Amino acid sequence: MSQVIVERNEELAVMLLAAGHDEKALRRHAGFPSLRSARDFANRSDIKSEVRRAVEASAIRVGIKGLRTIEQVLDSETTDGRTRVAAARTALEVAGFLGKDALAAEKKLPRELTAAELDVLIGETRAELERALARVGSGAQPVAVIGP
Repeated sequence: MSQVIVERNEELAVMLLAAGHDEKALRRHAGFPSLRSARDFANRSDIKSEVRRAVEASAIRVGIKGLRTIEQVLDSETTDGRTRVAAARTALEVAGFLGKDALAAEKKLPRELTAAELDVLIGETRAELERALARVGSGAQPVAVIGP
């Protein structure tokens, strides 16, 4: 009976780890003789660094595709308003114009506000906008300002 000897494929193993597979997949697909040898390989610091670089490269590729898609959604005249707003907000977050807590910090307002309460709210919003523009450090003007 002939025996097939399979050499381990370290390049494939790194690709599998970067794609989220575990050591069992390394044993099954990359020619590792045992689960222990696959674990030892995956736990080496040089392999972890190589996997990290592969994951970062993949994230950059996906990020570029995502930004291109957001741009297409924003540029399309057939995109509905809700989708455009969501895409715009995502683009602002990626660009760093909105903080991580911007989505969670949405204010819950009562259905009806008095004129005085609205004035206070508008003033607070303007102050937040001015602080955000100052952080950006540009002389850009806001797209729209709600006046009294």
